[in-house]
Parts: sequence; C-alpha cells; structure tokens
Amino acid sequence: MLLKHIIVAAICVSTLVSLPAFGQDNPMFKADISIEASVPFIENKHSDGAQQNATIKSGFLGGYRFFFNKHNGVDLSYTYAHNIQTYSLESGSIGVKNNSDAVLEADAFRFPAKRWSPLVPAGAGALMFDPKTVAGASTQTRPGYPYGDGADFNLKRRVFPRTAHRGVFYNSATFNMGGLNNLDWIPNSVKPAVVFGYNF
Repeated sequence: MLLKHIIVAAICVSTLVSLPAFGQDNPMFKADISIEASVPFIENKHSDGAQQNATIKSGFLGGYRFFFNKHNGVDLSYTYAHNIQTYSLESGSIGVKNNSDAVLEADAFRFPAKRWSPLVPAGAGALMFDPKTVAGASTQTRPGYPYGDGADFNLKRRVFPRTAHRGVFYNSATFNMGGLNNLDWIPNSVKPAVVFGYNF
C-alpha cells in the first residue's frame, strides 16, 4: 500500500515540476490547481445473466492544469475513493470493498471568452483497485480513458469556480478472482461536479 502511494506521488510530482519549463518563453501560459465536489454515477453492466455495479462511499479529486497557449493545455488529476464493487452472479452476489486510486492525464482544449471559458478534455491513465475484505482477491491496475466538458467562470480573482462533467471509461476490476475473470467489462463513471480552483 505504501509503495503504491509513493509511486503515484512520484508520477504526479515529476510531471508538475517539468510542466512550467514549457511555458517560460510563452506569456500565454496559465496554471491552476483544484479540488472537486462531485456526485458519481457508475453505469451498471449486464451480460450472460451477470451484473456488475459500483457504489462510491467516500473520496476526493485533486487536479492540476497547465496551458501552453491560449487554447491548448494538459489536465492532470488524482482521485481516491472508497467503494464497493458488487457482482450479481447466478450463484449469488459478491461485494468487494476496496480503495481505488486513479491517475489520469488529458489533453485540454478551451475556448476563452470574456466571462467564461468552455473546456473539453480527453486522455488516458490508470485506475488501481485495492481490495479489503475478500480472501483471494488481489490488487489490480486497469486502464482508464477520461473525457468530459466544463467551463471556468472568469471572476478576475485567483480563486475561481468551475462546472464540470467528468467521465471515465475503464476496464472493471475482477481482482484476479476466478469467478469474476469473465466479467472484464468497460463501465462508464460519470461525475457532474462543482470545482473550486486557484490560479497561479
């Protein structure tokens, strides 16, 4: 567990440190950090008499954005969540409590306007699922593909609000459990969110 968090932190820090160098010769660059309050909705998947869904219990999302010019930038995010992955099979239901981490990178394209700036991100990353309660379940890393849209409200202050619609397509966790190996589906996690950011 400790090693996993060290790896995640190292990836984030190394990326954040390197980004400002790209903007030193460009006066248009702009960076911000943010925290997010969201209501996640995770798509249920059905196949061959089986069903898989997830319930988010708690978590948080932090983000960092860096724009190389007026329109183009990169959006990095880290999400931690405590959730329950539930599998309804013909033989009964299995609920796996787990902690999940997601490290995602998206290319961001924005349309600056006077009062607000719409934004469209799309990219890739990884989700790590760490089971807590089921014997024989093991930690698993899955690819994820973030997408979405949103808008920054230009208040001419360092602190600003943002509305966002975040989504992630990802391979569902099976925790390397024999009875779940055929349930490697691709659900869609959707998060309408209100975000508060800080420009610097």
